[in-house]
Amino acid sequence: CMPASEAKKPLALWSTPGFFAPESVVFDAGTQSYYVSNVVGNAPEKDGKGWISRLDAHGKIVQEKWVKGLNAPKGMAIRAGVLWVSDIDAVASFDLKTGKKKGLVKVPGAKFLNDVSASPIGNEVFVTDMFTNQIISVQGTQQAVFMQGPELESPNGILASAGGLLLASWGRDIQPDFSTPTPGKVFSIDLKTKAMTPWTEKPLGNLDGLEMDGADAVIVSDWNAGKVFHLKKSGECLLLLDGFKGAADLTFVPDTRTLVLPLMGENRVAAYRLPAL
Repeated sequence: CMPASEAKKPLALWSTPGFFAPESVVFDAGTQSYYVSNVVGNAPEKDGKGWISRLDAHGKIVQEKWVKGLNAPKGMAIRAGVLWVSDIDAVASFDLKTGKKKGLVKVPGAKFLNDVSASPIGNEVFVTDMFTNQIISVQGTQQAVFMQGPELESPNGILASAGGLLLASWGRDIQPDFSTPTPGKVFSIDLKTKAMTPWTEKPLGNLDGLEMDGADAVIVSDWNAGKVFHLKKSGECLLLLDGFKGAADLTFVPDTRTLVLPLMGENRVAAYRLPAL
């Protein structure tokens, strides 16, 4: 990836400390709030220590423990006033107005459920499992394997749209210490044929957060390298930000071009304004 020129570098807006291994952030326009998942303990451990924080639109913590009692909450998605969150081997849902739990869908055999994306079509929610090379489909109280196989390359970030799925992989042959001999890529996945098309020929990184910027570009984070890339479907790549510890599951608000990045290894969340790219 080429470093972004001065004209295309993001502008720092705010940085909020006080989190405990923040893994994912999502924005809800209705409540004008950001929601941040805090893993708190060990990422694969069922310890009941995890929680979700609520921030206002300017990054101020409104409720540190808006929802608590989770194990190691990671990816989140919002649809129709409901927040969906992955929690190791289950997907929980919460009412955005009250914070009350609406449901819990257990995923048998899951080891490390990670990112979550709600499809704009129907009521399907997609969830990745890095350690079993699976994409899970959740509909209501039911769950099923949508895709499985080494070609998913330890799937992490996922994004569902009317046109299909986008996937940010961590890398092939993930080890217990999260290392991979080959880093991951961004893929397009056809919902009907499940055919996968890589956006780059070469591996890009240990990829985590994934958001769209228009129809043919994504913003994606490399957790291990602490970088954020802007990647076009053509393969054109810009390095937007770097120097972080644990650049995790970011969110992007297109209306204001606001990028919000949870920094898992720094226990803070940082926001940036992106110029037109």
